[in-house]
Amino acid sequence: MFRKLLKRQKTDSHAPLTEAEVADAEHDLGISFPLEYRDYLLNVSAGGEVELLRRTADGWGWKHQDVWGEQLRAPFPHPDTWAEYEDALWERHPERADLAEDESPAAAMDPWVREFRDLEWWQVAGTFIARSHGCTFNTRMVASGPLAGTMWWEDLGCCGVIVPSPWITPSPHRGP
Repeated sequence: MFRKLLKRQKTDSHAPLTEAEVADAEHDLGISFPLEYRDYLLNVSAGGEVELLRRTADGWGWKHQDVWGEQLRAPFPHPDTWAEYEDALWERHPERADLAEDESPAAAMDPWVREFRDLEWWQVAGTFIARSHGCTFNTRMVASGPLAGTMWWEDLGCCGVIVPSPWITPSPHRGP
């Protein structure tokens, strides 16, 4: 899958990780890397055309990402599992016309925004950004749950979608 993602791409100077470093990162993050990603880290690069996996004073993580801990260990929810909830959430979106005369729009929106932020984290639970394509476009790798090892194209910020990347990995809809 990474070979397809990186096809015709330049590589950079990030050295591969050692077996001890990969094991330490897995332990620190509380996950087992999908085999092909693990192979990439050990034999190609810790970064390159994918997001750089590195150890900082705070532990292991990916550059420019703050997804670790429980969110990374939670199983990735197939979009079919949250689509109905998302539709219902949008139906409950506070509209100015529906507010009481003395109700502040910000006060009405605060609980909805918190619930929406929780939904955003749920939508990408168990994943990390393997490659950012700018703006809100990302290729995500699933690290946890039954879909671990699959790649997904995400544009939740603009279009509200996260879909399988069958051009990189087999579709989770077709089975192995």
